[in-house]
Amino acid sequence: MLSGNHERDKGETQNRIVDAACVLFAEKGFRNTTVAMICQTAKANIAAVNYHFRNKENLYQEAWRHAHNQIMTQFPPSGGVAPDRPAAERLKGMIRAGLQRAMLGDAIEWRIMRNEMANPTGLLRQVIDDAIRPIRQSTQQILRELLGRQATDLDVELCEICVVAPLMHLTHHREAEKHEGLAPIFTEAMMAKVTEHFTAFALAGIRDVRRRLVTSVASRKTRRCA
Repeated sequence: MLSGNHERDKGETQNRIVDAACVLFAEKGFRNTTVAMICQTAKANIAAVNYHFRNKENLYQEAWRHAHNQIMTQFPPSGGVAPDRPAAERLKGMIRAGLQRAMLGDAIEWRIMRNEMANPTGLLRQVIDDAIRPIRQSTQQILRELLGRQATDLDVELCEICVVAPLMHLTHHREAEKHEGLAPIFTEAMMAKVTEHFTAFALAGIRDVRRRLVTSVASRKTRRCA
């Protein structure tokens, strides 16, 4: 019984430290946040950081990972669309999930990343890549299906940028709205309409790219046969 309580206490302490670290790293960045600040906020012994995370650097990485996982749990990248659904439907689910995350605006995940970009440590590069890679792979698979076999890796990546960029723009716009006290342009009540618009815009562009790729392949075949 004591062992069970001890393990539970260890887990609670670890969670408090991560939660405190998320808030402080988001507010102050890595260099302006000390282990003492984190432990004071978490009401934990300063030795607890070394015990649970070994050092401040590992805690920094775990804080971003924790903040990222919280958002992904709340709004999964698939948007709730099953993987066996048509590619266009899966793209719409992905866009909807991206919009839902963007509507959060100044989320802790983004604030930690913003501080990292302003004052780089290099500590988050691999952590972010590990977290984002599966999402990118899923997005690229959808785009490959929509573009067809003639699409190159570059074609897919260019389309990926065009799909993701509006979502990133909305995220940054929402952050600016909160910082400047402005009324939001897009609200939760508009989610369905905005999702339809972004999806229709993306699919129209993808169809045009696919048409040009097919025409280009056919033209090359004609020239070779001439």
